[in-house]
Amino acid sequence: MPSSGSGVPTGRVAAALAADRLGVLAIVAVTLGAAAPLTTVAGAVPSAFAVTGLVPLSAAFIVVGAVLALFATGYVRMARLIRNPGAFYAYVRHGLGVPMGLATALIAVLGYGAFVSAAFGGLGAAAEGFVAAEWGSSPPWWAWSLAGWILVTVLGVLRVDLSGWVLMALLAAETAVVLLFLVVNVSHPASSGSLPVAVSWSPRALLVGGAAVLMVLAVTAFTGFEATAVFTEEARNPASTVPRATWLTLGLMTAVYALSAWAITVAAGPRGVVTYAQHHAGDTVFALAAQAVPSMIVTVARGLFVTSVFAALLSFHMFVSRYLFALGREGVLPPALGRAGLRSGVPRNASLTVSAVGLIVVAIYAVGGWDPLLSLFYCGGALGGFAVLLLITITACAVVVFLARRPEIRPRRGAMIASAISAVTLGAVVVLAVLHFDVLLGVAPTDPLRWVLPGAYGVVAMVGIAWAAYLRKTRPEIYAQLGFGVHAPPRNVARVTAAGHPQSASARASAGEAR
Repeated sequence: MPSSGSGVPTGRVAAALAADRLGVLAIVAVTLGAAAPLTTVAGAVPSAFAVTGLVPLSAAFIVVGAVLALFATGYVRMARLIRNPGAFYAYVRHGLGVPMGLATALIAVLGYGAFVSAAFGGLGAAAEGFVAAEWGSSPPWWAWSLAGWILVTVLGVLRVDLSGWVLMALLAAETAVVLLFLVVNVSHPASSGSLPVAVSWSPRALLVGGAAVLMVLAVTAFTGFEATAVFTEEARNPASTVPRATWLTLGLMTAVYALSAWAITVAAGPRGVVTYAQHHAGDTVFALAAQAVPSMIVTVARGLFVTSVFAALLSFHMFVSRYLFALGREGVLPPALGRAGLRSGVPRNASLTVSAVGLIVVAIYAVGGWDPLLSLFYCGGALGGFAVLLLITITACAVVVFLARRPEIRPRRGAMIASAISAVTLGAVVVLAVLHFDVLLGVAPTDPLRWVLPGAYGVVAMVGIAWAAYLRKTRPEIYAQLGFGVHAPPRNVARVTAAGHPQSASARASAGEAR
């Protein structure tokens, strides 16, 4: 399969992202930044206890981590074969064809874009609440969102490794807090020194009513691990860096989430953790820690919760800008989006576009006086999480088909079997998510949003399929190059490069493969 070039072409703008900028730790920081460990542990974990009324959340994280490990087996295989910042889009295009590839691309743009909007709302609400609690008053939420917007916009047009360093610093701080709280909770059990094990860790504990919702909530907590492949063009030695980053990210997420959920159960007690979470809600983790650590540490942790949301905002901003770049470079979206800055080597125009849309969303919510937490953060987060679930399910199917058609690829049987199992399992979770979408949104079962939001992806997918049919009929030269990145066949019929020289044999081979 073709892979991207290694450098940035000369000129004012580039058709490829800057290579050799990100190592394993930087990619892990970006993807874990999207997952926002502190936000997940302090927000999603207590919510799962409170909403489902079930205790075995640790077991759910382990089971979900195992299923995603099966998915990752085929996913990293594709990442070695196809280097494209469009990731899901490129893999599905090569496995299931161009129409499904474009449908997947638009789902990814909408889903990650929803995460960006949600993070703007969450950042503003979290910062306003923190400052008001500590100093008595605070500027409105949209002022904090605007401050975050300025930082993200600036970082989005600078070198990608700078954003990587920022995320590594923020991730190190919030991870230290998560580990501290984990140790404190385990060392201060509620049940006279006993540590509940079976009730938290046994998969059998999941065989109860309501476990389906628990599994869906657990899957959404892993959002971000799949985005390692987005940075294949910018990674150092991507054939090894991206797989290592994927496995490391998934392993860290599984361990941190499962252990943190267990630690909360230990501190609150297996019989009292649900009631405690329902009473304290998003303050559960901090309230438990306040019983055993100085108040200053709890205050710092609350502040890091705000930076955790900012880290997620920056990471998702990077994800969606690279999808827009990939689609612009290949002619699906306006070509201006497919241009990278010469010096920075980042998707400059795509990044500024994402920032512009984010600013519009913040302005609309501010002028309308809408709740940034309930109507933006929660709804946007649920919409984005469901998109990732759809994306990994479709991609798992694409991996199976792609490898089945390529007998020359060795080894492939293990990746095919693992991907097939994950596709079936994740498909079941998709169905459960649709059936229980009201729980993900936190709305009444009769609220029309429970059907409108997931249904939006069906509409978007149909638009992608229709757009593919249009391109195939009216612009076949663009249709043929989709999913090939910088090694796509040229759009000019004469197959002559911009410099006027005949196209290389390798590029002609790529063109033939595209057709």
